[in-house]
Amino acid sequence: MNNQKINSYAVTDKYSSEFPVSYTETALKKDIFAIYLATSMDIHMISNEGIASKVVGMILEKTNLVLDEREVIDILKHYKKEDSDLPITYEDICKTPLVQAMEEFYRFAYLGIQIEENIPGKYIRTEMIIKRLEMLSEWGIFSNGLLKRCRDMIDLARARDILEQTNVFSIDYQIGGDNQNEKDRTKDALTIRQMALLAGMEEMSIRAAANPNRVERLITFKGEGGRTLVSIEDAKEWLKSKKRYVIVRNGTYKNIDIQSGVFESLDQLADALQKLYMSKLQYIGDDGWEQPYEKEKVLKKLGFEFERNGNDRIIKIERKNLKNKALVGELEKIFNIKKGVLDLKVDAALKREDLARIEKELRDILNHKNEKGV
Repeated sequence: MNNQKINSYAVTDKYSSEFPVSYTETALKKDIFAIYLATSMDIHMISNEGIASKVVGMILEKTNLVLDEREVIDILKHYKKEDSDLPITYEDICKTPLVQAMEEFYRFAYLGIQIEENIPGKYIRTEMIIKRLEMLSEWGIFSNGLLKRCRDMIDLARARDILEQTNVFSIDYQIGGDNQNEKDRTKDALTIRQMALLAGMEEMSIRAAANPNRVERLITFKGEGGRTLVSIEDAKEWLKSKKRYVIVRNGTYKNIDIQSGVFESLDQLADALQKLYMSKLQYIGDDGWEQPYEKEKVLKKLGFEFERNGNDRIIKIERKNLKNKALVGELEKIFNIKKGVLDLKVDAALKREDLARIEKELRDILNHKNEKGV
């Protein structure tokens, strides 16, 4: 397995919002890969020899796939970061519902990118897979805190779901008593653990912030059974005051892939770069307005302009910018695009524009001749 195929745009360790994101996208994809392999082992348990590889191969649309059980267990136990002999890459599994759900959880939990296609069953089933795998962690099958990271990510997504009332998880599931015995779930308030996840802090720090003697303390109340809870309104106000509130963005900013994308025009490429910039978080400042992402200063020095659209600050990337090779080189650095890739993407987009223009002229000429009966 080529490790480069797992890596994509890594999420920085800390955003301008001061909400700490120590769980990078690179680590997430490695974790998802291990989870997928572990889950595929279930097929081995209910199949005859060789059938499991055929089933997994059908799912991945690959032929002659041989998935060796010993190799899978070795990956899970040692969590190899380098090459493996397994004939599966992250690209092979990235379109499966499990992987898509995990990536959507991540974007929603840490980046505030809203889940567009709300399919509660898919997300609930994904969480149940993680819960079941947690039982294996006691046997030393997984390492490096893989399942804890995934569990915290899903719990954060669920907390943000309550905070923003987005209903990714159904209310019945959120407050269900059979949900891992989490009887502290409620539909209109947050627990101390949920507040800790949303703030990127430890639970004891949240309890300390709720001390009545603290200035600008976190307001809490006692719920059913004496539980300490925080109302949605108070939670948002406190998170904003601490600059830990993550703005929930429209899902159109998700999963922008410049390196693998095909762009039919320079305008389309510019639009993708704008969306890639917008996928980076910003934060609400003391004046209630969204504050600029830290790279905005660098982009302004390069001559790029910004404009406000609602809560968003949109960078204006124009055709003339992309025709400037020096600027394109700087954009590659800012957006973590491999050197030379964006320059080639510009050339390819321009050639596709020329080809489209030529084809249109041909159609116009041929249609004109047909009209005259030639």
